[in-house]
Amino acid sequence: MFFEMSRVYRDIVEEVGRMLENESDVDLKKIHDLKVAWLNNLTERIESHGDIVQEPVVESASCSDSEDEIKGKNTQNFMMCLYDKVTKSKYKWRVNFKQGFLNIGNSDYAFSLGQGDLDW
Repeated sequence: MFFEMSRVYRDIVEEVGRMLENESDVDLKKIHDLKVAWLNNLTERIESHGDIVQEPVVESASCSDSEDEIKGKNTQNFMMCLYDKVTKSKYKWRVNFKQGFLNIGNSDYAFSLGQGDLDW
């Protein structure tokens, strides 16, 4: 699992680097420095959590907390991924994600495709 997560991290960093190189006027040295710093931070975060334990996949769509419970928490969870498509309808954003991972508690979950609805 650790190797798989490291591969996902590297793939995301490399793809973002390629996108920056192709689509912007950012200096190549700065892009390289950003990629190195990003990988170093990810490595430190992985190592500080120790071994990653693989948990069984939950197939239920209702595994998230209610909105009131989430607002009351100061969470350290995060998601890192690339987005494919974003659409907006009133106050709701619908997004398609690719090549990413979720960190929930001390567990990492890799995914290749995902969808989400965001309320702003």
